[in-house]
Amino acid sequence: INDRIRIDKLHYKNELLVSILNLLKAVVNEQKIENFLDIVTENACKLLKVNYSSCFLYNEKTKLLECISSYNVSNSNILNAKILEKSGIIGFVFEKMQPLLLNDPIDRSMFNDYIPKELPIKSAGCIPLIGMNKKIGVLNVTVIDNDRLLDEDDLSLLKVMGFFIATAYEKLENLDKLNKLMSKLEEE
Repeated sequence: INDRIRIDKLHYKNELLVSILNLLKAVVNEQKIENFLDIVTENACKLLKVNYSSCFLYNEKTKLLECISSYNVSNSNILNAKILEKSGIIGFVFEKMQPLLLNDPIDRSMFNDYIPKELPIKSAGCIPLIGMNKKIGVLNVTVIDNDRLLDEDDLSLLKVMGFFIATAYEKLENLDKLNKLMSKLEEE
């Protein structure tokens, strides 16, 4: 039995390493933030063995958090959803800029304008996405239909994924600024 447990742990660590390497590769290669976020949300679900994941990015013009990517979410309303920066769980994490681990039962009174879910949340992990100089958004994972409870180790893994998102976001933002500058210089 001990050998089987050790083999399972090694297998999980191998999956973790492969996922992290895939995220690093995506940071370097992806040219669109949406493509990169799709890779992250899928990896988050598979690695953490959760039901759903989503990533919200902050739109400074509208002052809203917008769902740019989601994985395994059956409700199509979540993709492209827009949330006020202080509303619900996502808005709470964005406002406080602190990771949040929730396990059933969830104290809804903690959150302004809590949005009831179609199915009860058994466990959730949310981390803020923080760039060099600004808030970027929130990465969220949710357990609905199994007994898995997220823990601090899961939150640590989400923080690593959040670092990759912030790095890719800033890389692509800087690339966009550079392309605009190049276009402007070519016009002159």
